[in-house]
Amino acid sequence: MRKGVDFSKGEIGKHTTVKLHVMGSVKSTWAVCVKRTDKNLIPLKLYNIEVFSASNEIRVRNEKGEITFYPKNWFAALDVSKTTLHLLEKAI
Repeated sequence: MRKGVDFSKGEIGKHTTVKLHVMGSVKSTWAVCVKRTDKNLIPLKLYNIEVFSASNEIRVRNEKGEITFYPKNWFAALDVSKTTLHLLEKAI
């Protein structure tokens, strides 16, 4: 079974095996941005982030609309009730 396609050599149709990295389990939560130096994030804004248990980075959609990885310490996760979490998810 082929696990991926290598387009790096510009040869369309040539298949090769790609090494996959498992980043651990993923948890989606809400967090406040606490970093002021990145122009693609707004400080003190709420972001829906994905946290990977085996990584020091989180995945977030920045202000340009790009899904990007940032250091975990740039965000402070919110500890909210299930009702509040449901309302936040409904709002997006």
